[in-house]
Amino acid sequence: MLARSCFFQAGLTQIVRSVAIYRSWCAVLPLQIESMRKSCQNLSVSPIFMEPNETKVFHMRYDRFMSDSTKNTSKQALIESAVATLAQNPGASLSEIAARAGVGRATLYRYFPSRDVLVRELALEAIEAIDRVTAGISQNLSSQDALLALLEGVVPLGDRFHFLVSESSAYNDPDVAAAYDRQMQELDDFVTILKQDGAIALDVPNAWVTAAIDALIWAAWSSVQMGDIARKDAALLVYRTLLKGLSS
Repeated sequence: MLARSCFFQAGLTQIVRSVAIYRSWCAVLPLQIESMRKSCQNLSVSPIFMEPNETKVFHMRYDRFMSDSTKNTSKQALIESAVATLAQNPGASLSEIAARAGVGRATLYRYFPSRDVLVRELALEAIEAIDRVTAGISQNLSSQDALLALLEGVVPLGDRFHFLVSESSAYNDPDVAAAYDRQMQELDDFVTILKQDGAIALDVPNAWVTAAIDALIWAAWSSVQMGDIARKDAALLVYRTLLKGLSS
């Protein structure tokens, strides 16, 4: 949440003196209205410093803010539903996706007018989610520890990771294709480092390693969803299977 404005921190007297700043702030930063309103309540202050017509605008902007928040929540619910559905069944219809999200087709079409638009949104969201995981991995880790950290972050995103690999139609979009190629090149480079450090045999093709990583991540995610393995064990099982196989 955005920080409280400095004139709130100064106390009630400063609020009264800063009415002009207060009005300007409301006009240019409507997304802070909810935070501002709560802060006013904490100080026993309300928008009484505004003229009647300005009070109306205040509440209109507040209502619009709340409406936008609801829309964002609904859109995110559709994205979550669509990723999970298409990862398990690439041929799933838009009606099935909407049903899983608990909304009607009309609602889905309001956000995503066509399947291509939906697939593009899902692909970009999946790439961004995986980028956030890799960006958070410490550069001071060994390659094997970095692999485990990667798996701990990506296994919970298994449906997204698998969706990117399986949904070939997404790459008809140049932005998606470029971002995905960049991400896969990063993974390929990481596999090369694992080979150089002796974690993976040099004679195993990089493409086979990345295919195995995808398959294991998907298997772990699916097994967690089915209740076959504990969520806390999933990444370590992928790590162990990838580097040591299933032997004792």
